[in-house]
Amino acid sequence: MNKKYLILTASYWDWHNAAKNGIKNYLENTWEIVQVFDYANMLEAKQFSQNFYKFCSEKYPILRKYYFKMVDLNTSNFIAKKYFTSKYSNSFNKMINKFDPDYVISVFPISQYFVWDHKENHNLHFKFWVVITDSSIPLPWYFEDKYIDKFFVIDNYAKDFLTKKLPNRKDDIITTFFPIESKYFLDKEKLTNKTITILLTWFTYEFSKKLLDKLSLEKFYEKIIIIKWRNDYVYNRVKNEIKNEKFEYTPYLKIKEELKNIDIFISKPGWALVSECIAQDTYMITPFYIEWQEKENIDFLERNNLWFHTKSTSKIINFLKEWYKNIKLDNFKKIKNKNAIKDIIDNLK
Repeated sequence: MNKKYLILTASYWDWHNAAKNGIKNYLENTWEIVQVFDYANMLEAKQFSQNFYKFCSEKYPILRKYYFKMVDLNTSNFIAKKYFTSKYSNSFNKMINKFDPDYVISVFPISQYFVWDHKENHNLHFKFWVVITDSSIPLPWYFEDKYIDKFFVIDNYAKDFLTKKLPNRKDDIITTFFPIESKYFLDKEKLTNKTITILLTWFTYEFSKKLLDKLSLEKFYEKIIIIKWRNDYVYNRVKNEIKNEKFEYTPYLKIKEELKNIDIFISKPGWALVSECIAQDTYMITPFYIEWQEKENIDFLERNNLWFHTKSTSKIINFLKEWYKNIKLDNFKKIKNKNAIKDIIDNLK
């Protein structure tokens, strides 16, 4: 008989949606019954909340730093739990009572408040798993753990970190890598420098123009793909000012599908993109990152030798021309796991 799976998420950031979509697609392809509960859709102030996250991350990331310092306290965590459950638990409880899941999987930490509240006050039985989709675990949301059956983490570093916080749960903390569908994994034979992609989000105009001007003078590559995504100002300027037959400008790219054709990716290190690049042996150069949000991703890439970080356009050119030859593809193989989603689901049973 098919089992029922409820996936808890919040559609603020790409990596939570990527994790949710990967798990959902896998389950549906194996004929399981799946329902998604998006915590963000329940908020009365959803648009304000999303704008606040975006404002903190992209305009004044120091606000995000102090926000997380504030919530990284058991007292504030307790207050937040009481607030959210008193305000929104009725909606959650109606949904979960109607669906009656066998398994609940959370890919966004604050969703757990509702599971804890439900377990305390209702008689509905289901198993509860948490997929930690970040490269580090700085917040205490996971530490009220009595209703969490298993934790799934990115790498052994994250496992060791969480084990120190929850020493009695060592056997319930499982390393699986990020939940990416197996079809998006690829083992490349060698790292080359023929096709380079630049994602302009978070890049300044001055840096972008300087880098592209220098690349225009080089001949080692076959194509440079320049993606706008959320950077209209820089994209429009460089597209109008820098013409090169080897430059391909595009507002959007289906990155997971195209990584097999990309050798080196220049971008800020968003966690979904980092994981997708690792899955397909695509090396990253990160000139910029969002402080107090993506620093942990930088640390993750550094300890696995999967990145090159510099704001120097000359160093980037040197890397693209010569230094890339020193990168070992085994660095990708040591951490990625093609069966990440299958391992998660197999451990649920």
